[in-house]
Amino acid sequence: MFTSFNTKITLLEKALDASWLSQEVISGNIANSDTPGYKASEVVFGDFLNAAISQADMKATRMKHFNTAPGSVGLNAFVKHMDTSSLRIDGNNVDLELEMTKLAKNSIYYNALVQSINKEFGKIRTVINGGK
Repeated sequence: MFTSFNTKITLLEKALDASWLSQEVISGNIANSDTPGYKASEVVFGDFLNAAISQADMKATRMKHFNTAPGSVGLNAFVKHMDTSSLRIDGNNVDLELEMTKLAKNSIYYNALVQSINKEFGKIRTVINGGK
């Protein structure tokens, strides 16, 4: 049980880290929405998390079993700069409405992750208290 708990908590921890990074990147995009030449960024993580979760369903017993080989991205989120487009004549490509939508979606996602972690620790607390 503890191995399963540890794997779930590690996945949730990585997802929380990525969500926090996403919040910072989105906030930076919003703050620079009027800066000439600014290029928006985004955090890439969801595809890696989905792959890790599908691997977790195959009874991985250690986080090392996830794709973290040298040179691979693994479960680490990274910032991708979107410098190929421009929405305005001044070179800025920030879509403020899109960024505000991403901000709301990310906040909901972050809160859901926190609730999931609380649920996992609640299970351990129940075991420690003898099922009470």
